[in-house]
Amino acid sequence: MGQHLETGTLAAAASYLESHPAQVQMHAMELIDAVMIRLVDQAADEDLLDGCVALLSAIARLANRKEALICLLEKGEMFKEDVCFKALLPPLQIVLCREPTKRGSSLAWALSTLYTHIASVPLPRQYALEGRERLLMYHDPDVVRHTELQCALTPFFRPFVDEISPLRTADAGTAAGLRARELLCCYLFKCLDRPLAFLDLAACGECVPDVRRSADQLMAYVGALQSNPLRLFALLSAAKCARTSEDEEERFDEGSLDWRQELRVSSLALGTYMYMLCAEQVTLKTAPAVLCPAYVTRISLPLCVTLLRRREECAAHKGALLLRALLARLAPGLLGARQLDAPAHTDLTAALINVSVFSQVGELRALCVRLLTDYVARFCAHGRFLVLRNLLNSNHNPSVLAFVTGLLKENIAVALSGRRRCSWFSAPAVTPLVRAACRLQSGPTTDLLENHNQLMAALNLLRFVLTRDKEDVCGVRARADELRAEFLGPLRTALDLSRGHFRLRLRELAEQGRAPPGPAVELSVGGQTLSGLPAEQQRQTVELALTTLDLIGTVLGWVGESLGPRS
Repeated sequence: MGQHLETGTLAAAASYLESHPAQVQMHAMELIDAVMIRLVDQAADEDLLDGCVALLSAIARLANRKEALICLLEKGEMFKEDVCFKALLPPLQIVLCREPTKRGSSLAWALSTLYTHIASVPLPRQYALEGRERLLMYHDPDVVRHTELQCALTPFFRPFVDEISPLRTADAGTAAGLRARELLCCYLFKCLDRPLAFLDLAACGECVPDVRRSADQLMAYVGALQSNPLRLFALLSAAKCARTSEDEEERFDEGSLDWRQELRVSSLALGTYMYMLCAEQVTLKTAPAVLCPAYVTRISLPLCVTLLRRREECAAHKGALLLRALLARLAPGLLGARQLDAPAHTDLTAALINVSVFSQVGELRALCVRLLTDYVARFCAHGRFLVLRNLLNSNHNPSVLAFVTGLLKENIAVALSGRRRCSWFSAPAVTPLVRAACRLQSGPTTDLLENHNQLMAALNLLRFVLTRDKEDVCGVRARADELRAEFLGPLRTALDLSRGHFRLRLRELAEQGRAPPGPAVELSVGGQTLSGLPAEQQRQTVELALTTLDLIGTVLGWVGESLGPRS
């Protein structure tokens, strides 16, 4: 064998092994070791790789099963090269398939060793790509490496899934079959966690990533093992496998691996599964069609939150697409206010706002903004009221407050256009929402340019209500004095202060243009410090700030006149 390996006559070596089965059983571990060393030395030679895989497969068929399994897994832990990982998959599969009735924890040990290599590969970098630019991500070395490893590992599961699938065999209902099904499901989900949760699985036009085919196959395996997706949620906590006796399970070396501790499924993995099921509609036809969409949405919201909270763009994008698919199955106004008692609803709105504000991907930011609007619309009037109240009271970002104020305006418009009065968007219920929307963050000292989005949204809300609400259903005219004291008056004072500041600065710039150059100055506009700018550019910036203040003042004056004289 040594001579054959040195000269590269691997076909003759395979024939030699087939003709000497007794010697193979006696020296299996030495043979596997020699082949693996040769493989590592010549890893770049693809022909040699195929020959070594054929030799290892021949040894796996002839050698003592337990000795071959131990030696193969030992080499898998010793050699970290991807070529060794791929070479070990066929012989490992052969060894494990030889005696299925005595497999026991051998499969768990093998899967744990293989997945350890998968999990050791670095996650891809984040590039903030949009649209067809995402195709560039497929050329990232880490993405290519994950794709190749995942495509090599996926066929490894097939014989074990076919063996215990309830669709193929009656033995799947036995205690051993249930344990094996749970074990395989958990390791399939581990692959859906890392790396598939962090890889782009969505088609970009007609281009489908190679790893998507592997993900589709994993979904088919999961569907063959468990056709009801809701039963998979039981795997989130931990395994429910009971201890078995020694005659039911092979126990050759369980000290190195308590395989029951491996039976845990992360919410990230289950979120990726639900994304593939609902958003990409992979194996959706095989899922039960009687499941209530509202119930599926309720139990899936924590998974959306888990994905949206990830910093990795692909994971957050999966969470957004999953939420969009779930909301698409719900009619507007279907969800009741009681569902908001679940913490996932508060976490979901916070995650959507966080992505909308801080994500570097414009496409993802815009998607989350639309999802927040659709999410609010899926609730009844009481539910929408509670969601808007929570958003107005828990956020201080001016852009977010402006957006939520716009949603409040839309809901008030719907309530005013209806034939029946909506108690949740009429006085006195709507009064706290109007008060929360019409506020100054820091009173008269508020930076109006930094908060101009929120202020304009609040003033437009008041302007709309004063124009449409002739019967004062919302109670804005009834609390006119309170509005003047708490919002309009301090806003007018802040306007006067800001105008005076920028007019003074404009005068100073004009004087500096006629005087010799002096020391460098800094200009703060909208919370941003502008230093080192040419005088002409500073002048234009100040004039633009004054224009913004004049716009706020114009709408403020209109609202004040519409409220009428003081009582």
